Amino acid sequence: MSEDTRPNIKRIVSTLVGLLLTGALGCSGAQAPAETEGGIHRTVVHIDEDGVANVTVQKITRPEQEAEIAAREAMTQSSPGHREVMSPGQAASSGDVGLHRSAINVDTGCAGSSLWMFDDYALTGNELCLYWHGVGNRYENLADFGRWVPMGRYYYLGNWDHAVRSFWAGDEYGMFRYEPVLYPYFFWFNVYQRVDYADVIVANALGVYLGVQY
Repeated sequence: MSEDTRPNIKRIVSTLVGLLLTGALGCSGAQAPAETEGGIHRTVVHIDEDGVANVTVQKITRPEQEAEIAAREAMTQSSPGHREVMSPGQAASSGDVGLHRSAINVDTGCAGSSLWMFDDYALTGNELCLYWHGVGNRYENLADFGRWVPMGRYYYLGNWDHAVRSFWAGDEYGMFRYEPVLYPYFFWFNVYQRVDYADVIVANALGVYLGVQY
């Protein structure tokens, strides 16, 4: 191959890669943020009574995120259904008394009643808020929800499968599901249970059930 041909091949390959990336983002219906600086991506998911997911993506700052965490802490302390926040990693038990939907306001965004999940430890990083408006239990695949992952100065669009590193449950019991090879493992959580450091089940979870109690 001549020296004159190599630059042309490089330009062709570069163009093809750019077209493939543009097409992938176009099919997903999402736009890639230009820079990784200054912001947290929060995905808010509301599942309506018919099982339809309404998804919005917001960009917030860490101080805003901290303020919402503080507001939830204040809410759980002042609610008539108050119980102490569980220690990180502490398993839920059937005897715990938690808050109930009648004691709080139903979410219209990412407020006190949603399940909060984070892709970093101690309730930091990108955030996924999940709320089920129906009755009974509901299972959601975490791979169905996009997660902007930093890569150098830019982001690529991943998902929440195997991505939860900490979480704070909302007003429903539930469990995370992890299925490595032969059979599934579950991490059950209580109403308003907070876990700052996810164990191997939560960190590798494929999905989450809401409205189920151990």
